[in-house]
Order: sequence, then structure tokens, then C-alpha cells
Amino acid sequence: MESGNTKKNAKDYKGAIADFTQAIQLSGKSAKAYFYRANTYSEMQDYPAAIKDFTTSIGLDPSAANVDAYAYRGSANSANKNYEDAVADYTKAIELSRLPNPYTYHYRADAKSNLKDYTGAIDDFTRAI
Repeated sequence: MESGNTKKNAKDYKGAIADFTQAIQLSGKSAKAYFYRANTYSEMQDYPAAIKDFTTSIGLDPSAANVDAYAYRGSANSANKNYEDAVADYTKAIELSRLPNPYTYHYRADAKSNLKDYTGAIDDFTRAI
């Protein structure tokens, strides 16, 4: 997976996807490999593929140790205009986080605003502040 992250950081997204896919094939049950590949798909703006891999990562490890998968899937859902799913993902990330993350509240507020839940958005923006 280190090679995949190196390639991703160098913006060699196709090479990174190939490396993460190989890691998945070798391990089969690596939540991290799916998470890293999902991040790469997000960088490529292939949000449906990212959402699918984040979902697999969460299925393999739904614990607080994988809290970023919920938040990042929320971002992919927002980018894909799946605002209700984004709110659910951000809410789960908030529930699992040991420490409140103001960015997660901010992103959830954005998704709520897109759903015209302005009261909820204001509440989340206030928490983010």
C-alpha cells in the first residue's frame, strides 16, 4: 500500500489504483486498502467508485478506528449530490469521533443547506465555530 500512496501523492492515480487493487486482491479484507483506493477515486472525481470502496471499507471495519471512511464517504456523497446520504455519513462520523471535528460539522452543514434544512445548517455551522 505504501507504493500506492506514493503514486497517489505524485498524482499517478492510475498507478495508485493498480497498486491498491493488487493489495486488495492479496489481502481481500483490508479496510485500509479499500479506503486508500476510495481516496484515490475521489481525487479522480470518480465519486461512485469512491463511494463503493468507502462502503466496503466501512463494512470491513465499522468501528471508530475507521471514522474517516464515514467522513470521506460523506464528502464523496456531497460531491455526487447525494446530500441525504452525506448528512448520514457525517452524522455517523461525528458519533464515532472521540473529539469533535469542526470540519465535519461544517461539511454536514453544507449538505443540510443543499437539502434546504437551513435551521440544521445554522446549528452545525454554529458548532463548527
